[in-house]
Amino acid sequence: MSIKRIISWLLVVGAVALAGRAWGFGGEQPPQNYDNHYALGNAPFSEAAPPSGTGAEIQPFGPVGFDVQAQPFAPAEISDYGNGPKPKTGFFFSYEYLEWTISRPFASRIGAASAEMTENSNGVPVDVTNSLNTDFLYSRFCGGDRWEAGYMDTNDTGWMTSVISHVTQTQHATYLTGSTVLFNDPDNFLTLLPISSPPVVVPPIFTEVDVRNRTVLNGIELMRMYRTSQLHYGGQLELLAGVRFFQIEDDFTIGAVGGVLDSTYIDNRVQNDMVGPQLGARWYRQRGRWITSAEGRFMAGVDFQNFHENSTLASNGGPTTVVTVDGATLNLRPMTAQNSLSQSEFAPLGELRLQAAYEITRSVAIKVGYTAIYMGGIARASNTVDYTLPNMGIRNGFSDQTLFAQGLTIGFEINR
Repeated sequence: MSIKRIISWLLVVGAVALAGRAWGFGGEQPPQNYDNHYALGNAPFSEAAPPSGTGAEIQPFGPVGFDVQAQPFAPAEISDYGNGPKPKTGFFFSYEYLEWTISRPFASRIGAASAEMTENSNGVPVDVTNSLNTDFLYSRFCGGDRWEAGYMDTNDTGWMTSVISHVTQTQHATYLTGSTVLFNDPDNFLTLLPISSPPVVVPPIFTEVDVRNRTVLNGIELMRMYRTSQLHYGGQLELLAGVRFFQIEDDFTIGAVGGVLDSTYIDNRVQNDMVGPQLGARWYRQRGRWITSAEGRFMAGVDFQNFHENSTLASNGGPTTVVTVDGATLNLRPMTAQNSLSQSEFAPLGELRLQAAYEITRSVAIKVGYTAIYMGGIARASNTVDYTLPNMGIRNGFSDQTLFAQGLTIGFEINR
């Protein structure tokens, strides 16, 4: 995710938040008397404190009604008096290490399926097919990070930002035996000259093929928070509304040596930039030192997909290189191409989080949890390669896949 893109989205989010403040979604005044410890410490109909200055300040992130008291080593509040400790106010921060899996893309052949054929060899039919596919890609664990920061004031409203950073899954496979990768060849680069009837096509058989796939997840969200009145049995509910940006970058590369197309390199990359409004809710309850929580989010977004492909085939040849096969020659030369494509898809996103935190002190807790994110309208790189000589290309029809990321989280939180 480029710095320029991040700055652009933050400016958009800031403008939306400022408009929300101007429309009355902020600027509430704190009650004159409030208690930061127990749930029943405030009178429910106490008057708000008068505004400071001559009028309400126009600022989208103006926390009101709490004092920032740094007490990281104060004892945890575990009393059940008055329905237990009051929900915390003030600034909060959390960090989690993510150990997630990312679902595999649709399986596909490495090579053009339409180029597979049956040849007649001395009167015996022989099937010529692609010998490799992407079955080596599977859902495996990979690491990343998540940060969250924000505040909740004594009017039970606040703001929160959440960042997912570089959840990176890399997989690769190397094939050392002869591997057949077929190409559509409308210009007869792989047809022996002079062209016979029927034409004799030389299939590319590489002595070594290295295939890699790298998927990276990044994201940022900005959410307005509203805390409702305490629920039965001491539970608390927070409603969330805001905007989210989520990026999935998928990079598929093939490096091959040997055979008539020695040496060949193909790099196909697709960047999914998803953005849209988001709604969510978080429920939690504290019993003693333990805080259990469950939260969900849903975004109705648009995925702006950008494809970029670079390829170099038969790079060890030259403009006058002659490849001889059984006394005949190939009209072969190095082939270099660059392709790009941009399109968009509707992309819903749903997220579920389950967590348990254990308070060490009043402000500090350690936590573990589980997160699952389901996304639609996603393009993956491994099955959008168009294996056509000499310019390669990007295949259509594979831009509406699903991606499922899920796994464990472990970290700490401060004043949450």
